[in-house]
Amino acid sequence: MYGDNLDKTSQKIIDVAMKLVRDNGYVSTTTKAIAKAAGMF
Repeated sequence: MYGDNLDKTSQKIIDVAMKLVRDNGYVSTTTKAIAKAAGMF
């Protein structure tokens, strides 16, 4: 029921987080920035 959407959402967040960390560095990447870039806000 929710499994596919949850997997897609989780993967999107992971992909966005990895890109932001790669581009901005670990210290400069916030959870808020990850959520915003993933379309959660």
